[in-house]
Amino acid sequence: MKKIIALLLAVSFLIVPIYADPNEKKDYFTDISKHWARDNINHLAEIKIISGFPDDTYKPQNNVKKCEAIAIAYRMLKYENLIKENENELSKIQEKHKDILAVAQIPNWAKEPVSYFLDKKIISENEVKSFIKDKKNVPITREEACLYLGRAINQELKIKINAEMDEKLDVFEDKNEIKDENKPYVSLLYSEKIVSGIKKPDGTFFFNPKGEIKRGSFTKLIDSSMKVLEEHKKKNIKTIEAIIKSKSDKDNKILFGYDEESSREEKITDDVQIFIAGDKATYKDLEVGMEVELTLEKDILKKIIAEEIKVEKKKLGIITGVDTLNRKVYYSGSDNKAHFVIYEKDIPVYLDSEKSEFSELAIMQELSEEYMNGKISKIKVKSKSKTYTGIIKIVDTENNKITVSIGDKDFRFKISDSCQIIKNGQYAFLKQLKAGNKITIFTEYGKTKYVKTFPVMESGTITELSVDDKKNYVKVRFQDNDEKLYEIPSTVEIMINGKIASNVFDLNVTNFVNLTFDGTELIKIESVQKTNKIGRIACIKDIYSSNKIVLAQITDIYNTSGTFLYELDLKDAIIINENGGKIRVRDLNNWDEIFFYGNKTKEDAEKVYFKVEKLLVLERKK
Repeated sequence: MKKIIALLLAVSFLIVPIYADPNEKKDYFTDISKHWARDNINHLAEIKIISGFPDDTYKPQNNVKKCEAIAIAYRMLKYENLIKENENELSKIQEKHKDILAVAQIPNWAKEPVSYFLDKKIISENEVKSFIKDKKNVPITREEACLYLGRAINQELKIKINAEMDEKLDVFEDKNEIKDENKPYVSLLYSEKIVSGIKKPDGTFFFNPKGEIKRGSFTKLIDSSMKVLEEHKKKNIKTIEAIIKSKSDKDNKILFGYDEESSREEKITDDVQIFIAGDKATYKDLEVGMEVELTLEKDILKKIIAEEIKVEKKKLGIITGVDTLNRKVYYSGSDNKAHFVIYEKDIPVYLDSEKSEFSELAIMQELSEEYMNGKISKIKVKSKSKTYTGIIKIVDTENNKITVSIGDKDFRFKISDSCQIIKNGQYAFLKQLKAGNKITIFTEYGKTKYVKTFPVMESGTITELSVDDKKNYVKVRFQDNDEKLYEIPSTVEIMINGKIASNVFDLNVTNFVNLTFDGTELIKIESVQKTNKIGRIACIKDIYSSNKIVLAQITDIYNTSGTFLYELDLKDAIIINENGGKIRVRDLNNWDEIFFYGNKTKEDAEKVYFKVEKLLVLERKK
């Protein structure tokens, strides 16, 4: 019995369960597990440079077509961030080469890669014409693959191409079968260990330049090219530890200090990646005093990494005295006791949020300090009282804030419930303020106490009037000869020579006007009549062609107070029909709608008399 138990134990030790290795990555395709380029294929599939077939195979032994090779090489360049053009610029490149793309019958999916390679002279138009034959994609040969790929990566490597490179190909027995123009690029890839020959049993090598390259081999070629590009980048990349010494928000420039004597100024463009505590950030998030790590590629700033900073603010009190020579500030603290503090020279001073000088400190200012990671980084002071005047840019009723443009800068002000708002001489609420209006803001120690806003006024001369029953417009020329067109709302108040006018028809071209706006809305037009010439819209009632007199009346649509008659003297008038052609008085019809312009000669109880300069037919009698 003991022997049986011992035998069973021995057998149990021999029967070992087989488990899959949890760390072994699954292949992206079902037909590559035994292929020599398996790792290369999986790597490029993982980063989406290559894709397979709908049946989950890669078919590594199939030939690579020329269009496919260009598309894969293009995705490689994109992955390596070597294509700097944006989508709009790439579209323009494709449009530029659309004719050759059409002639060569390049399929839509390959147009962007092929046009880019054409534009960068990686391939020529004659080469592109060989991509499709009898409406079929042509396979790429080994030497063509080296030619196109060599040109593509050498845009970054910048290796000088010359005939002397051919000597490195002496290792191949079939060297002379490689086209002369292709030899430097085959040599380039061979030198960088991207491509190798085929070893014969006798130990010699041949390249087989005319052989069609397989999908598996081309994948290895691309993967090896990427490694060469990445190694090349590493040689040209360096990191530097620095501290932000100053910022210039006007042109997005930062002065980085490496040590007490060395510094470097950089313009921070959109291409520079910025990270703070691992999170993506922007130029505005960087602060003076931050310790940063700079990544430079070929001496060009590419990345800024900063650690999270702890900012603390400390309010000291009201300044009672300043010793500028010794940088000593006396102040009264919250405990109503006298204190003083001495500052080092390199600590920046900010007065009312703007960078200033230590000499600008004065009594009655509120003194605060800002600390970064426990070290004082700023001296901040606020004036007891300050007045700001500018134009309202944004009214944020949700957060009770307004943004005001003053010169070329924008300032934001918090409007508390205790803040008084006066608009046009009357108390108002924040929601009644409008962007575009003038504003004066009074602050005390940085807090908004009083707001006064006014409508904007502009003055000029009327150069054009457009009047109809739907919308009315006025064009005004200002002193700087700039002209602007404004819509005249129905609610607008119109005054002429200090008197309220009945409607917009009382305005005339050449009138001097003052325009008043509430925000962007025109609310008042004050006009000074410089001429007796008047323009009116009316309908013809009677025509006396013998003496060129027309009797016209204002229709009810323009004058709700009743019919008003005009007697128009057309003897010297220019008359234009609805199509823009000149006509005579006898061509006019009763009830034609017209616009006339001229001098009022007299007026009686029945009608107003005009000497007309111009008459326009707006609409013919139906």
